[in-house]
This record gives sequence, structure tokens and C-alpha cells, in this order.
Amino acid sequence: MSGRLIEDIRDFAGEDFLTALSGRTVLVTGATGLIGSSLIKSLVYISEKQDLGIKMIALIRDQAKADRIFKGTDLANVSFLTADMRDLNLPSDIRADYIIHCASITESKAFVNSPAKVITTSLNGTAKMLEFAKKTGVKGFVYLSTMEVYGNPGQGVRVSEDFSCSIDPSVVRNSYPLSKMMCENLCRCYASEFSLPVKVARLTQTFGPGVTASDSRLYAYFAKCAIEGSDIVLNTRGETERCYCYIADAVTGILTVLLKGGDGEFYNIATDGSYCSVADMAGRVAKEYGINVRYDLQGGKDKGFADTLYIDLNTDKLRSLGWKSQKISIVEMIDTAIVSIKEDML
Repeated sequence: MSGRLIEDIRDFAGEDFLTALSGRTVLVTGATGLIGSSLIKSLVYISEKQDLGIKMIALIRDQAKADRIFKGTDLANVSFLTADMRDLNLPSDIRADYIIHCASITESKAFVNSPAKVITTSLNGTAKMLEFAKKTGVKGFVYLSTMEVYGNPGQGVRVSEDFSCSIDPSVVRNSYPLSKMMCENLCRCYASEFSLPVKVARLTQTFGPGVTASDSRLYAYFAKCAIEGSDIVLNTRGETERCYCYIADAVTGILTVLLKGGDGEFYNIATDGSYCSVADMAGRVAKEYGINVRYDLQGGKDKGFADTLYIDLNTDKLRSLGWKSQKISIVEMIDTAIVSIKEDML
């Protein structure tokens, strides 16, 4: 279990509202991903700290990966279930009181190279999880969405949950945000039509303790460059500006939404002070670790990078539920990822 993650959520783990999970079963899809695995590890700790007896069902695709990810975690109350979101068929005897639906394809290259798979994985998996939730009468359900559903609000705009946009369906790369938008609407419809307690968490790119060496996203690339002492090579001008989310903030935000959020409501989750451009993040990491930043604007073709975006998330709605962000800088967030990747390489 990541010591840093537990350190970060230690105070949160004592919150009284978490006792709603006492004796309950929480099902987490995408449980070997960074967010899913961090939720499982955090719930194990929360259960121990408050003696809640929480049981967990972790939906995974690879048991060997799960064994590696959860090495050192007390799994006495965790059961693993191998499943594929594209063809999900849960056993009839499975029951859960709460569901956190994390499973999704998040690799940028896949948005361009396998867009149909991206869409069908999102839609089929989410539809089946909602049907399961309806059939079993869950007490709470959180769907993990993305800030990309906001499109490109532009510089200087603080984006609240009621911001609406237009995303071009003729652009193949939009397979990701458009499928997420459809799943969000499906969640809202299940809440409306069937009074299902479904909430949506819109996260920005999340990292920190638990990042693995196989992670191909930009923050992991920066971390690997720092480890290797090699130059950071950007395939765009790095003009995109966005917030980021520290993994502890993702965990505490999701659990807050699960237990305190309004049915059918949407909530942004991001870390305070994390808004910056890609070039700025690269520059900060380079300065901290004594490496350089170079540009190769021809090398980014077919990598699935989004066009230049400006998305500054407003988290006031989540804060109204009592949530607080960690006090951590972008460089410190990268530092924790570096430590995690080094451990994973051993």
C-alpha cells in the first residue's frame, strides 16, 4: 500500500460521513487503474481506521497486474472479479451497495487509432453497470467522467458544471469526450427515470503515488525524463492550459460525491493551484531536475493529442459538500510520481 497516499488521506479517513459505508459492499470497476486501485487501497485504510467492515469487489481484466498493483495491501475484505467492459456479464449472485465506475480507455493514441473501441467500451460498460445498479438497488453510484466534455472554453474562463459547449462529432479524436458525454447523459437519465442515486465526477488528468512505469501519459513521460536525466521533447508547442488532479484529491473528491453528492448531479474535481500550460509544467520539471526542454513539432502526428485547450475547472460545487484540496504544487505532484515509477521499476 502506498504510504504517501495513506499519509495524504489520513485526516479525511476519520470523517464521520464515511460511516455510511459501515458493513457495506463497494464495487469498483477499472480497479487496477491509478484511480481505481487508489480507491481500493484508501477504502481498506478507512475501513481499518474506523472499524467499518467495508467489503470491496474489484473488477479487473488482468489478475497478474492486480497482484502486482495490490502487493502489500490487506486484501482480506477485497474480492477480485475478472470482467471486460465491452461484454460485461456479472454473476447473478453479485451484490453491491455502492458502485464507483472508473473503467475507461484513457490512452490518447487509442482515441485516434481505436475510436470505435473507445466508444463501445464506454457506452456498453456504463449501460450495463447502470442496469446492474438498478436491478440491485444501490445506495450510491459515481461515474468517472472527464473535463474534456467542456470542449475548449477559452482562456480566462472558470468552468463550472453548468458550462455547455459544442464538440465536433466529425473529429475522430473526439471519440473520447463524446462517449463520456453520452455516458453522463445516460447517468442523468437513469437518475431521472428510475430515481437511481447516480452522480458524475468530472476529473482532470490525475497523477501522484501509484503511477506505474507503463503509464504513457504526459506527466509520466516528464517523470521518466527526470529519472533518466534526459531532455523533455514536446511534440506540440505546449500551449494547452489545464488543471490537474492529485490522486489523493481524486479519492477524497469521489468518495465525497458518492456519499454527499446530489442524485443526478455533476461535480468538477481538481487540485488547487494546478492550472498551468504543458510548456510551463515541462519547464518547471526541467528546472527542478537539471534537464532541458526541446520541441519536435513533427513527431506528434498520430499520437492523439487534443488541439490546444484552455480548461480551468471551478470546484466550488464540490467544496460546498465540505471537500478540501491538498496543498501541493505541480512539481511536488511530479515528485511523487517519480518515486512511484522508480518503485515500480524495481
